[in-house]
Amino acid sequence: MIKIKYIINNIGRKKKQSIFFISTILMSSVIILSDYSLVNGIKNKLYIGINETISGQFVIFNSEDMKMNILESELNKQRITEITDDNINKLKTICSNAHINRRIRLGALVSFNEGTSYTNFHALEDDHLQRIAGMLDVFQGNMPGSANEVLISESLAKDLHCGVGDTLLLLADNVNDYMSDALGVVSGVFKEEGLAIFLSRNGFMPYRLGQEIVEVEDEQVLELIVNPLADSGFTPQEVSSLADWCMEQDPALRLASWEQTVPLMSAIVKVWGAGGVLTQVVFISFSLIILLTLASLVVRSRMKEIGTLLAIGFSWLKIRILLCAEYLIMTFFAVAIAYLLLLTLQSLLPVEGFAIESEYMQAALMTDRLPPCLYFRDFLQVLLLFTATAVLAVLISVGKLRKKRVYSLVNN
Repeated sequence: MIKIKYIINNIGRKKKQSIFFISTILMSSVIILSDYSLVNGIKNKLYIGINETISGQFVIFNSEDMKMNILESELNKQRITEITDDNINKLKTICSNAHINRRIRLGALVSFNEGTSYTNFHALEDDHLQRIAGMLDVFQGNMPGSANEVLISESLAKDLHCGVGDTLLLLADNVNDYMSDALGVVSGVFKEEGLAIFLSRNGFMPYRLGQEIVEVEDEQVLELIVNPLADSGFTPQEVSSLADWCMEQDPALRLASWEQTVPLMSAIVKVWGAGGVLTQVVFISFSLIILLTLASLVVRSRMKEIGTLLAIGFSWLKIRILLCAEYLIMTFFAVAIAYLLLLTLQSLLPVEGFAIESEYMQAALMTDRLPPCLYFRDFLQVLLLFTATAVLAVLISVGKLRKKRVYSLVNN
């Protein structure tokens, strides 16, 4: 108790040194945690954009081939599974933290006037189409609103010289091994920038239109896509529940994660994250060097105090512990202030985050706003970095002072 009081009194007694030390860590922590929050926000937006518009975090499907190319029609590889609405609702109950939607991917010959081209369509349920409405840059028209409307890419619109309101003839394979045709009215055209560049040969249509073309009944499913409601994804228990549900429905059903279905996209997110980590490493390295030097100088300036402690019977080990405890308290205080300050600033931002001015960044992230995201693990990581540095600085400094005699320290 006396030693704790001594440590706290020492921090208050040496106000200038304490304030300088805390300020240095506070500023460094704010910058590092700010960078963490931006990188987290970018990764979350990429994660949501890719999973909603392209892959799905998990895809439930029936096929002998575990590999899946989401951007291509693979109707010939997939088998229909009978799944009732009640069973899908049961899955929604099991995974309450999830969007669960049916999807059909089909390849179609698309004709307009004398032009013909090939594209892959994603037939999505209405609520899913609404979720991706804010992710794709629909610069002409709107998302499909009725059962016979389609959203096409800028490339397809240029190839066929068509636009909003034009009627396209769609000719595609169905599950009964022959071809079906349907008419689709262009409701909108989306730009191919950023992640959407991978969708240059893809389009979107309502699920009902896809059902009509490939001749799938209401309780027949080709794919179920599962996306989390929260940015944090699914827990291992939820993934296990998904796998168990698949086994109950049909042992042939496969559960594939987005790392398996779109490995290139997964790699892109990792590259973005790695870019942020490199920036963090450079700044953290400079911060730790400055902090190490600062702590060493402060400790060496207290030689008389250390000599007095030795003279009254303190061992070098106890002195190390006292000094480490003193600097650890200040470190925790500084990092905690930085963390709480940033959380407060984030709470003052709109829910959707701050506006992204760059059109290129908007296209890359498939959004015009970015919400920063700071996790408790980020606080722990920064705290660990600075506590380790503070302890190292104390040990190095005290180690150098051990070479001096007690009287030389006292008389310093």
